[in-house]
Amino acid sequence: MPLDPASSTVFRFSGDGVHLEFAGSEDFVAQQLERFQPVIQRALRQAPAAGGGDAAAAGAPQAAAGGESLEAWTAARSVRGGRGAITDRIMLYIAYLQLVQGKREVSGSDIVWCFQQQGLERPKNLSNTLGQLKRSSKLLDEGSRRGFYTLSGEGRRLVETRFR
Repeated sequence: MPLDPASSTVFRFSGDGVHLEFAGSEDFVAQQLERFQPVIQRALRQAPAAGGGDAAAAGAPQAAAGGESLEAWTAARSVRGGRGAITDRIMLYIAYLQLVQGKREVSGSDIVWCFQQQGLERPKNLSNTLGQLKRSSKLLDEGSRRGFYTLSGEGRRLVETRFR
């Protein structure tokens, strides 16, 4: 059965002799990313540091030259506890990926990667939460494809005020 491009998440990675491509539901791609994370990390460590090349195309964000690491970014900013903590963390990760890493658009897989790097369990209903942040809260704008998001003006203001 062919994949419906409108409901499909795609992940492509090429680096240091490793070539991977996963397409399917967001959950399926996230499971494959988790499964192949050691292979991807090994290839990224062996990739040349300068230029960004394949590592940037991998979808697995790395600290930009002169940029903060995800660990430093999140350690310098506190998120609410309890209710709202997941939303804060998702917004913090999107801000990191866009403002520090320079990603134009962020996918659910990018956010899952951040949770994994922090050793945190991924949100159970990430797609629903992202949809609510876009439709109800107006903190995100739709990206160029389904399942991709950018910070809205309102989202940027929230990040600037809440995570100072």
